[in-house]
Amino acid sequence: EIIAETLNQLVKSNNLEPYNTQSTDKDGYKSASSISLSQRDGKPLIYNGQIWMGKKSMFTVEAEMVGATNDEIEKTFVSIMKNTYPKDQPPKAEVVKESAPASAIKAK
Repeated sequence: EIIAETLNQLVKSNNLEPYNTQSTDKDGYKSASSISLSQRDGKPLIYNGQIWMGKKSMFTVEAEMVGATNDEIEKTFVSIMKNTYPKDQPPKAEVVKESAPASAIKAK
């Protein structure tokens, strides 16, 4: 698909090698996403690029995370991506499973 190839060329123009590229064509929207793993200045790098195309619009997202794993940064990135969607197709609400507090669990 052309947007997947466009995204792969964008990744390569940033001197990265695409690791995992996927594309979809669903509900009138075309999208492609790519993840690349690399290093910058000796530190691990994760790159994520996405292209979304509708009938009258196009949206792109690029993100890089460089350095050691950081839970707060990962949570922020996931939150941003979860809140990025076509305005006429909001995500379905997630069901949150609650677990019993540790004080409510009795040892046998």
